[in-house]
Amino acid sequence: SPEAAEALSRLPELIADVLSWQCRVQSDDVDCSIMENILQAGVKIRSPHESVHRVTDVLQSALADKKRHQDLNEAFAAIGCGEGPSTVMVQWPVSRIQEQIRLAAPQYELPLSFLSEELTSKLLDAQRCAAMALEEALESAGGDSMDALQSLEDLESLARYD
Repeated sequence: SPEAAEALSRLPELIADVLSWQCRVQSDDVDCSIMENILQAGVKIRSPHESVHRVTDVLQSALADKKRHQDLNEAFAAIGCGEGPSTVMVQWPVSRIQEQIRLAAPQYELPLSFLSEELTSKLLDAQRCAAMALEEALESAGGDSMDALQSLEDLESLARYD
């Protein structure tokens, strides 16, 4: 419908408005499309201090807050995503997951066919929990923790990737 097409064209700007302050995302960093009746939004993360998980959490919170983010929720409803709660999920390319596993555990060889949707979901959930635990630890450590983290990032890695 024309309303759905217009809402879809406005979504990148609306999503960027939600993500701009907390995740430093601009409207040209967001691309939206509908594939197989699922809204897909690609978001480029340009800041090294932001994460996919933070973007996901901020967007999920905005969709849950229908009063504060009325325009975003109305656009979602216009394209057919407004019935019930919306779920924001990260969809990683399976080949990227395979490469991450290869780098972390080179002794294992996982064919792409082995990485089922269920296993991929479990791996991503585990990684998300680890990222959230790190963020909580840094927050509880105090305001200087980001400076300390930056100095750690400047050290040469002890890991080797051949």
